[in-house]
Amino acid sequence: MGLTIRAIGNGLMAVFASLLLTASWAALAKPSATPDLPEELTQSDWQSIRGAWQAGRHTVAESVDQPGTWQARNPGQLWPTLFDGRGFVAQPDHG
Repeated sequence: MGLTIRAIGNGLMAVFASLLLTASWAALAKPSATPDLPEELTQSDWQSIRGAWQAGRHTVAESVDQPGTWQARNPGQLWPTLFDGRGFVAQPDHG
């Protein structure tokens, strides 16, 4: 299963657009309070867990419903964005 130039380009376009959308809406994201940590976790452990969770929330992945299409989600904006190699569509979850 080799990657084509188009597939690589689509993936890069999806990553770039996702980062752009994320950066543009970062100011709207509300910081969440740090919960009380269990005794087994250090503050450093919690920061690592939180960082991995945040990275997963902004993942760009191939759409399960539409093969060949990539999707990204901006949790602060609540809009999924779909990329198909020709452009993208961003629409709200509801409305």
